[in-house]
Amino acid sequence: MAGRVHFASLFCVDFDMDLLIHWARHYRAFGYDTYTAYLHTNQDRTKEEMREIRDIFDRYGFSAFWTFGTFREGGLRIECLEPHRALLPPDDYLVVADSDEFHDANPATFKDIIRSHECVEGYLVDCWGEKLVDADPRLPLGEQYPHQGNFKEACGLEGVVHPNRRKILASRCSLAVNFIGSHTMEERRVFRMPGRYHVLHYTFRSSLPERMCGKRYFRSMDLYNLLVYFGQDNHPALQKKLEWEDEIQKEMGWIPFKNTRCVPEKMRVA
Repeated sequence: MAGRVHFASLFCVDFDMDLLIHWARHYRAFGYDTYTAYLHTNQDRTKEEMREIRDIFDRYGFSAFWTFGTFREGGLRIECLEPHRALLPPDDYLVVADSDEFHDANPATFKDIIRSHECVEGYLVDCWGEKLVDADPRLPLGEQYPHQGNFKEACGLEGVVHPNRRKILASRCSLAVNFIGSHTMEERRVFRMPGRYHVLHYTFRSSLPERMCGKRYFRSMDLYNLLVYFGQDNHPALQKKLEWEDEIQKEMGWIPFKNTRCVPEKMRVA
């Protein structure tokens, strides 16, 4: 008998609530056997607010649990998703997706495809519009963010750093995944898997500048170039990023990435 297929996600409440309705409906259509969301926030929220947010996930059929901390080094994914995987039967399967990622697969057949392989691999495809705006739950995401591809290459932004585009969409629970970014399997060997699927990446929205502030592999130069492209180079997140890099430089005596100081001086606040 084929194992059950489970879905789990570390959902970023601070940045991705505008995607929730689209995201929840998208993954519920696949008919997985269980759905779990670990709700992450770094904001001070009242008990009432946290209960209301959790109730939204409950209405969409997700078992939801709050978690706290920083995404900066990827440790939260390990703390939430690895114990989740380890508690599931070894012959079951675990599907994982970030809260701004949409697996581009056929809901009618994808579950059977997962159960026919050891793991399923995907590839991030950026989706963006003309401006950095919140997602409207009433309109299809494809209409709101019609451009697809590698944003850096398509827009000619040499300075914009992109993370590893490879993603592990699903795997047998007996196999460990590197959950820091869900980019690779822990074991280094050839796995039985189908062709690579697209993972539509709807990160180019109004929350992206603040999100970039908290990630080391995005430099102030990356943020500046992105904001210039979207006509928002006066965004307050840039100064926040510059101040954070100044703190790192004072603490470490250097900045972890080359060319960090390519942001024009006029963007700096004295």
